[in-house]
Amino acid sequence: MSQREIFIVGCNPAQNQLLASFLSRKTGYTCTTASTIHDVPPTRPDRKGRLLLLDCFNLSHDHIIELFVREALHAHPHKKLALFNVCPGIGAETETVMAAVREIFYVGDSISTLVSGIREIVAERATAAREMPRNDSRISLTRRERHILSLLAGGYSKKEISDQLFVGLPVVKTHVGRIFRKIRVTSRLQAARWAELYLDSAGDSLDEDPSSAASGNSFQRRDGSQDRMILT
Repeated sequence: MSQREIFIVGCNPAQNQLLASFLSRKTGYTCTTASTIHDVPPTRPDRKGRLLLLDCFNLSHDHIIELFVREALHAHPHKKLALFNVCPGIGAETETVMAAVREIFYVGDSISTLVSGIREIVAERATAAREMPRNDSRISLTRRERHILSLLAGGYSKKEISDQLFVGLPVVKTHVGRIFRKIRVTSRLQAARWAELYLDSAGDSLDEDPSSAASGNSFQRRDGSQDRMILT
């Protein structure tokens, strides 16, 4: 059996079985499905490369945190966790970060995003979001970068950001790559946590489009609401 395994957990068995077959072909990992957390076999602490991929389609914030993430952590403390089919704008990012969830994949994310993200997690090239470095006072983001980061933290995809800002998708990808390098993160979940804690103190360098500045110390979610930053 492969040393790298993915357990897809959720109440859509037919869909998740198709996903398991696809991921197995694309990654070479052993992929199986389970209806509940407790249907997944336990893992010894010394066995790495095990990922629980939790299907959160149509689940509320409370259901994801209370009945899914915490239950998974209790039953399988030695497996990595990632969420997929998360509805944007429900505000689960901060609590999932603190629960050591490795990544969130939103409804509407491309299959290539899911595959590449899973490879990063299983290969341990992506660290848990709560393990990211603290803010560095030397980090300075342009107003355009701060705006893009605020949208990314709110659950917008790169394509949606490009549509909203009326710029090409390659431009957004370039900005996102530069932002990740500046703030030293490797995933959107880490970026969302960093934005929540530090975005307002990340400098105020002017760029070619001052009108794109994020307003105040808040970031915008896909539902149009804004969450206030809590600087701790």
